[in-house]
Amino acid sequence: MSRKSGKSGPKDKEVATYHERDIVLGKVRGFPPWPGMVVDPDSVPPAVQQERPGKKSNFYCVQFFPAGD
Repeated sequence: MSRKSGKSGPKDKEVATYHERDIVLGKVRGFPPWPGMVVDPDSVPPAVQQERPGKKSNFYCVQFFPAGD
């Protein structure tokens, strides 16, 4: 059996940057992509602040929009 490389694109990935109030399409495991807005992490409730990832250098706090049913 031959082994194929899993990645065929360039090695230098362009990293997207976002600012507060940017509209984004976020993906959470088990749910379809959903629109939301990037918010200041210091303005969210304490329970949400505890979920902040510690090892990732780039992370964004996203407030998802309601379904509007």
